[in-house]
Amino acid sequence: MKGKIIKSTGSWYQVLELETNKIFEARIRGKFKLIKTRLTNPLAVGDFVEFQLEQDDIAWITKIESRSNYLIRKSVNLSKEAHIIASNIDLACFIFTLKHPETSLGFLDRFLACCEAYNITPLILFNKIDVLHEEEIEIVKDIEFLYQEIGYNTLEISSYSKLNLDQLQEILKDKTSVFLGTQDVGNPHWLMHCNLD
Repeated sequence: MKGKIIKSTGSWYQVLELETNKIFEARIRGKFKLIKTRLTNPLAVGDFVEFQLEQDDIAWITKIESRSNYLIRKSVNLSKEAHIIASNIDLACFIFTLKHPETSLGFLDRFLACCEAYNITPLILFNKIDVLHEEEIEIVKDIEFLYQEIGYNTLEISSYSKLNLDQLQEILKDKTSVFLGTQDVGNPHWLMHCNLD
């Protein structure tokens, strides 16, 4: 059977069976050969796999298909290990907020460099526009114009006022997308979105 990893939790994975859209709890059987890089996780959300069912509908993953692309987070120590965040991504969305919390342009630039390195289409989402003063909106528009000028797609959004959320939904349609933003505590946060429509 063929499926797609839609959730990873420790040694357990959720696999979406591609023909029926049924979801199975799955584990890895055997060892996967990791080619050309040292990875801390053999499977990631977005991976296409082959699996077989045993009693109680528990799935055992037997094969991983080649990835078209992937995003990784490299270790900060000297081990040179990396962790795959997500694979087979159609669109990577970066949520930029001028405040609540503040997003640094350096963080955004590192995200864009990663997308370029792994051949992933980025989209910059300028969020929480409705909480900004006029001067702050001008700052956001200047930043947005700068990134548009060098070829990146952008969209101003607000979950509170629902600004452009219908347009974003249309962009995400039939795509596997990953979202990156800064939490209120200032730490990066990843979210994988697989459109099942």
